[in-house]
Amino acid sequence: MLIFSIGLLAFFTFSLVFGLKKRGAPAIPEVIGKADANVGSFSLVQTNHGVKDWEIKATRAEVFEKKQQVVLKDVSVTFQGRQGDSLKLRGERGIIDTLRQNFFLKQEGGFVLAEFSNGYTVKTSDLTWRNDRRMLVTEGPLRITGPFINVNGKGLRLMVDNQVMTVSGNVQAQLY
Repeated sequence: MLIFSIGLLAFFTFSLVFGLKKRGAPAIPEVIGKADANVGSFSLVQTNHGVKDWEIKATRAEVFEKKQQVVLKDVSVTFQGRQGDSLKLRGERGIIDTLRQNFFLKQEGGFVLAEFSNGYTVKTSDLTWRNDRRMLVTEGPLRITGPFINVNGKGLRLMVDNQVMTVSGNVQAQLY
């Protein structure tokens, strides 16, 4: 019984130490096995109550049905706002979780761009779309530029429907 208790304690300690670490952005593998389908000029449209919500386009896609993933190259995403506004994302590579309709964008050696129709731009190394929360997220460093403001920081939560942005840390803002 003592050995079982020590083993259980070791398991919980390991789980707490390694399980609570912040998870970084998912790696986009070059090859995750043989794709079920290879697609050129890929496009996926998400609708909400019959209205176009967002569209992902890529120059190339590899579809992995069992893993419920699509690996993308040269990706652009356009969100359609309800008042006619838009948000356009661009990244070098991406992954779509086809089950949850989440996606992840990454730019190697550069920035994923998020460009708002109102003149604001966000630059960061990666962005994750959480479809259930209708939110874009990054844990990495970022720069927001727009009319009369520059903001640098780390960690972003962007509520797409109302375009409210929250920068989590190391915030430096410059108004002009």
